[in-house]
Amino acid sequence: MKKRFLTLLITVSLLSSIALTGCGNKANNAPEVKESTNVSEPGEYPIAKEKINFTAFAGTRPAVDDFENNDFTKWMEEKTNIHFDWTVALEQDRQQKLNLLMASGNYTDVIFDSFFTPSEQYVYGSQGILIPLNDLIDKYAPNIKKALEDYPGIKAQLTMPDGNIYSVPKIAECYHCYVMGKMWINTEWLDKLGLEMPTTTDEFYNVLKAFKENDPNGNGKADEIALSGAQKGWMASPEIFIMNAFTYTNNSQNYLQVEDGKIATAYTKDEWKEGLKYLNKLFEEGLLDPQAYTQNGEQLKKLGENPGDVILGAAPGGAPGVFSNIGDSERYKAYKTVPALKGPAGEQNVYYNPLKGDATFNITDKCADPVAAIRWADANFEKEVMMRQVSGRPGEEWVEAKDGDIAIDGGQAEWDELVSPISDQAKGHTWSQVGPSLRTADYWLKRVSSGPDDIETLLYEESRDKYMPYIPELNEIVTDLVFSEEDSRTIVDIQTQLSNYVTEMMVKFISGTEDIDAGWDKYIAEFDNMNIKQYLEIYQKAYDEKQALK
Repeated sequence: MKKRFLTLLITVSLLSSIALTGCGNKANNAPEVKESTNVSEPGEYPIAKEKINFTAFAGTRPAVDDFENNDFTKWMEEKTNIHFDWTVALEQDRQQKLNLLMASGNYTDVIFDSFFTPSEQYVYGSQGILIPLNDLIDKYAPNIKKALEDYPGIKAQLTMPDGNIYSVPKIAECYHCYVMGKMWINTEWLDKLGLEMPTTTDEFYNVLKAFKENDPNGNGKADEIALSGAQKGWMASPEIFIMNAFTYTNNSQNYLQVEDGKIATAYTKDEWKEGLKYLNKLFEEGLLDPQAYTQNGEQLKKLGENPGDVILGAAPGGAPGVFSNIGDSERYKAYKTVPALKGPAGEQNVYYNPLKGDATFNITDKCADPVAAIRWADANFEKEVMMRQVSGRPGEEWVEAKDGDIAIDGGQAEWDELVSPISDQAKGHTWSQVGPSLRTADYWLKRVSSGPDDIETLLYEESRDKYMPYIPELNEIVTDLVFSEEDSRTIVDIQTQLSNYVTEMMVKFISGTEDIDAGWDKYIAEFDNMNIKQYLEIYQKAYDEKQALK
């Protein structure tokens, strides 16, 4: 939380410094794209007739900690005749270091995985730091142009109020990622106790109670942990799944909702209170592990991989690997997802993360040859390049499928994975999803399935059957909005207070250190002291402006 707060402070300072620098809106009066005499025609390689050197910023990942000596880097340089001189940061420090580079003016020619918010893209673009890409894409990037035509929603996300696009996206149709807020339950324990898969909050409570009291692991000890979770892990916090049975809950969208065109907050609703009371009931009866709100992901995984007897009944997570090793123990095979639960008032929601076009390649005003830079980005939208970038070397990390190979979606497969791109074996061979690319649904669904226990097959089928039927309409959720510089500064300040307070009080209400009935009115009143009214007004204005553009 401290690191996130520091990042927010840097962002505020950054936006303030930009607002005070220079004058005028360069992007609105962007110069015409200059032809490059050193670049081949679109689709021809190498891109550069004479070698080009660009400076580049990127964040490292476990599978790609050395861009300079990476196999994909070398292959791509040979293909394009474009070399990058790297400025890198550890992934956990990436955003902070990038913010400092931007504020100091020491940013690079191109930026990989900036993940700039729409407001940041607009601010940097309006000051001329990020150059507009519209004409470059139209003239020199046919693959990117087609992708934006095929995904008009992403093009709309990337188009700023001035009409300009400042970022090349990473488009990834990861099917199961749309509904990543899942709950996993030990089906062997269900079978042992003669229980059905729960479908309501009452049934879920009864199952957890049976897990705790009826010795499903059969060792004669009361060592079962009915439900646990973690505070650092992919969708590992219990309320992400459970609260959606009471009201639509999505922390990545700041717990915002849309009701009849009006922005509202989930955490001030009576339904939120009822959800917290339910979680408190689980906590008080020992069904919710007290460590779920203090431990990290590795500690949760130790519960899932407890030496000897299985002790974990249920856990939230985007995939089984959140709470279990996908390895020799094969513990994960006992767990399947709990479907979206129906709450006492009939609510049945899922955490929904719609397809987005995150900012993964930006060209700055320092770049001497933007045409070559956009051509390099465009190459990554070709299937051959994408496969090498994301999955590795053909014949080494992956191979073409054979006739008759069954894909994850049940049809004819197109390719087979030999080595997981996030494994140690793949280290140095891929870019581990860094940078722009186009991965359609076929990238995931046309891979060879090894059977029902195949992780991607499992995630696809569980998502399709138990979560996707309950996704909200796009007009019911708050996706990325664009704010003015002044509103951005205000939002960041208020959002920090709100996030800290909501998290603090949620844990207190769930654990019972604060009585929810006695303390609810005081809890609600405190939001006025944090200027929540102004916060919602700013969001409403930005939301209305976005709707007006449709």
